[in-house]
Amino acid sequence: MISNLKFVPRGRAKALPERFELDDAMLAEMEALHVTSKHLMMKQIAEEEGLEMATETGSDAEEGDNDDDVMHSGDDSDEDESAMASGSSGRGEAPGKGNRKQREKRFKSRYKDTLAKYNLDDYDKEDGTVVTTPLEDLMPPNDTEYEDYEGADGAEDAGLDAIDEDDLDDLEDMTIRPTDSLIVAATMDSDEFCHLDVYVYEPEENNFYVHHDIMLETPPLAVEWLDATPRNVAQQGNFVAVASFLPAIELWNLDVLDALQPVALLGGSTLGADLAAASSGSGAGGAPKSKNQRKKDRRAQKKQHAAAGASASQIAASTLTGHTAPVLSLSWNRHNRQLLASGSADHTVKLWDLNSLQCVATFSHHKNKVQAVAWNPTESTILLTGSHDGTVAVLDVKTGKHRSWAVEGEIECLEWDPHTASRFFVTTDRGMLQCFNLATPGTEAVWSLQVHRKSASALAVNPLIRHLVATGSEDKSFALWDVSGLQPVQLHRRTSPTAAVFTLAFCPDSPLHLAVGGVQGKLYVFNCADVDALAKQLGGSGATSSAAVASTSSSSS
Repeated sequence: MISNLKFVPRGRAKALPERFELDDAMLAEMEALHVTSKHLMMKQIAEEEGLEMATETGSDAEEGDNDDDVMHSGDDSDEDESAMASGSSGRGEAPGKGNRKQREKRFKSRYKDTLAKYNLDDYDKEDGTVVTTPLEDLMPPNDTEYEDYEGADGAEDAGLDAIDEDDLDDLEDMTIRPTDSLIVAATMDSDEFCHLDVYVYEPEENNFYVHHDIMLETPPLAVEWLDATPRNVAQQGNFVAVASFLPAIELWNLDVLDALQPVALLGGSTLGADLAAASSGSGAGGAPKSKNQRKKDRRAQKKQHAAAGASASQIAASTLTGHTAPVLSLSWNRHNRQLLASGSADHTVKLWDLNSLQCVATFSHHKNKVQAVAWNPTESTILLTGSHDGTVAVLDVKTGKHRSWAVEGEIECLEWDPHTASRFFVTTDRGMLQCFNLATPGTEAVWSLQVHRKSASALAVNPLIRHLVATGSEDKSFALWDVSGLQPVQLHRRTSPTAAVFTLAFCPDSPLHLAVGGVQGKLYVFNCADVDALAKQLGGSGATSSAAVASTSSSSS
């Protein structure tokens, strides 16, 4: 299943991505992030099933005490694994250096014969370091160097012929050309194997393949591309934000191959330190904070709000913490580059500062899950939000004020019109496509039309061709619409090879190419120039290529 996809503009990715290199610092950070994500997932599962996490300290806990203090599940083995995953001792103890030593001591005492038999204490104490090779170093030497190669009999070596042709083909496939388009697809296989697939699409050859992938621990729900480097947004990069069933947002570098961890985590990244400080009254650094230090922290938080344009009332109402439920939607502000907006099943919208990696504002104007968010293409403080409460809102994050409209059903998708900044489109679970305009008084839609028999689960507005909108549905079809008049006019409809359609995206560099993702886990790229009605409207004569289809399995082989 492909739940969401985004195009990466041409020229933003490195021609030859770097290989991920793991050092001791990264290993420690990766372990902390892993513990954090596991704890968040455990906490979420516990809340959904009505279970309780341990809150008492372990000062009175002795070895052999009842393990039910961790999670009331009735299974001792599961409790032990859950305790280890959450970084606790299994008896409500705060994670700390002393507790870890005690657990290691108990483990070694219990399994000392096995450890001795297989020398497991020293298995990872080998000399030497792992050396990784940049892709550039895999290039064959230049022509002059081949003259030095000679066979055993003194004959000159064939040079290029001596290089494995498969290696050359692999290197060519790994090279991203300036004419290539990249597509990031959030994918979950039938066996719940979750990953991001980074496709290279070659329009002139009508071909695409998976360039590399990124392994994820939880099913991805939304992705958002950004060229702002976390912790230094002034520096351009090639990153993707990933929302999932965890109440946190992962930031991944798309220019790194075989990455084992995100470069940053929004929400939950300081959880381990917070847990450690919970029983001691310490701050994240371990030492108790003075009253003056706490005041300084509050002043710094207010400055962060002011930098994001939040009002005084919004500052007082907001909680500068992460989401408490899965994150459903993301939108990066292309004008105010440090801001990322997120909508969540916890009914809130949050703004994140990509420099500090902190939440700087929280808005609670919806009464149900926030399914979609989108920044206005021209006004940097205007955010569009849509919820399962049946309303869509235009929020001014500078003043905290918002204007709401009722829609026909629960909102599935929403998009601004990039050619008319006051107009936006909404699709709902009833198969409706609705248009609204800020310049129109009242709360009525400009027009409404039922465009699908089932939920209209996907929406895309063409960034370069005016009045061209695409919708997709769980009825296994997608359609193209001309929205220039008082009612949308259907230009084309077809059954999608992806079965149910969950996501659509027009290519920003080649506007006639529409990427489609859905329940079958296939990426489908449709050439809209094949639509006669659209070709005539654009003054064209059609196209020679039809559509490119590839499944995850075939493109990976």
